[in-house]
Amino acid sequence: ALIGLSFIASIKVERLKAQYDINTYQDIIAFLEGETKSPKKNGLIHKALPYLFYMIMSAIVISLGLIIF
Repeated sequence: ALIGLSFIASIKVERLKAQYDINTYQDIIAFLEGETKSPKKNGLIHKALPYLFYMIMSAIVISLGLIIF
C-alpha cells in the first residue's frame, strides 16, 4: 500500500513539474518564492565549454609529451 501511494505521489509531482516547467533546483526555489523563471543561459556555450577545455588540455599534454620524449 505504501509503495502504491508513493508511486501515485511521484506521478503527481512529475505532472506538476511538467505543467510549470520546473527542471532544476533553482526553478523549484523560484517557484516556491513566487518568482518567475530566470532567463536561460546560452546553452551552446555551457555545453561546449567542457569539451573545449578537454581539447586544450589534451593538446598541452600531447605537446609536452612530444617535447619531453
